[in-house]
Amino acid sequence: VRACEKDLPVLGLFVIDIRWAQSHKLGFTTRGAHWFRFLYEALAELKNNLAARGGTLLVRTGLPEDIVYQEAV
Repeated sequence: VRACEKDLPVLGLFVIDIRWAQSHKLGFTTRGAHWFRFLYEALAELKNNLAARGGTLLVRTGLPEDIVYQEAV
């Protein structure tokens, strides 16, 4: 937010880790539909808030260690 206030370019990155949707070794999912709905709404609000200040939020799905590398190069 401070960078936006100073007219500096801001690019946020949030990676939805595909492992979050995988089943636990005991057979249950660790995160359900309500959790993902909350996450979606929170990210939408963050994206709107950043856009209002001239920033951008990229939301990607995958393995964070791969996505961050891909976006950095």
